[in-house]
Amino acid sequence: MYVFFPDSNAIKIFRYDKVHLVPFGEYIPGFGPDKNHLLLSEGVGDFTPAILSLPKLSMAFMICFEGAFSEVASVQVNNRAKLLVNLSNDAWSKSSSEAVQHAALTGVRAFEFRSALIRAGNTGPSFILDADGTEKARLDLCREG
Repeated sequence: MYVFFPDSNAIKIFRYDKVHLVPFGEYIPGFGPDKNHLLLSEGVGDFTPAILSLPKLSMAFMICFEGAFSEVASVQVNNRAKLLVNLSNDAWSKSSSEAVQHAALTGVRAFEFRSALIRAGNTGPSFILDADGTEKARLDLCREG
């Protein structure tokens, strides 16, 4: 699982690999991430946090449940990310409460690290928060926009 930005020639200019895998869903506990052949997800990378630096903005990514963990955002903010972006697949959730809780855990990172945050969920809530955690825009569960 990774975020990929190609240039106009479809050449990779940025890739972020998920660093905090979900037990049993993305890896088998006890075997560690160095045993790529045992991972349940294809294309696992080097687990190095990455910052996408643009001329006027540096952003970092948290894939799906990574947004629930302070340590992931902490490393990214310490590496000078000004915007945190969480891309999430909430289709696994069979109830709205799970998706809402998942989104709420991610939203705490904006306030915690005084960093703007964008969360885009395929079925779960999507929102934009400013650096003090104030919500600027929102799409609720299963809404297009």
